[in-house]
Amino acid sequence: MKKLRATTSLVLLFSGIVLLISSIILLVAPPTHVGHFSPWRMIGLGRCQWNLVHIMSGLLFVLASLVHAWLNWNPVRAYLSRKDSATPFRWPVVAAAVLTAYICAGSLAGLPPMRQFVDGLRLIKGMHVRDYGVPPYGFTEQAELREVIRFMGWKEELCLAMLKKNGLSVNSTNDSLAAIANHNGLRIGALLDAMHEARSNSSVGSIGEKTLSTPTTLSGSKSILKSVAPTSPLNRPVAVSGS
Repeated sequence: MKKLRATTSLVLLFSGIVLLISSIILLVAPPTHVGHFSPWRMIGLGRCQWNLVHIMSGLLFVLASLVHAWLNWNPVRAYLSRKDSATPFRWPVVAAAVLTAYICAGSLAGLPPMRQFVDGLRLIKGMHVRDYGVPPYGFTEQAELREVIRFMGWKEELCLAMLKKNGLSVNSTNDSLAAIANHNGLRIGALLDAMHEARSNSSVGSIGEKTLSTPTTLSGSKSILKSVAPTSPLNRPVAVSGS
């Protein structure tokens, strides 16, 4: 029993440390839809991998907590029982219940300091969105280039021309966005930004066509339009007449 107590306590310690680290990383990580879409990494792991670590370490922590509570049930029961006849309740129980209730209910109601904490997290998430861009739909990075172009209502020849003018090579439109981005050494959002430049510099459908303007310059790590506004057309499909 003594070894079991020691093992349980150490499992709680180690899993708690991993849970704390993964919680902090996920708090400052890009939003889920952007995290899967972007090349964001922390300590070599992407958001999806950190989600997995967080969930499994959390389950381990919960299981160890249940075993710990079972091994220490007598002290826990003593904490919950009322032995002081001078008061109708025990202050530790009330304090713990009130604190827990305030944190949970206050988070939903926007009470301080939870509101300020959430506002700070939203600011960080917004920075990631502006940096990496927003995918048109889930798992865009796995889609073929031609599928994304068709979905967005862009013209394939104009998109390929703009990519070429920016020094980006595309072996085949059947390649995924992730493969093309990795091959050219830039983020997927920049790839969409470049093609959106082709769409914005030409009219589609009944409006007629225009010639491409000067291509967007790729500087440094070939990062195009580092900031993507929340109202960017990348957030929604572009309606194309007659398609």
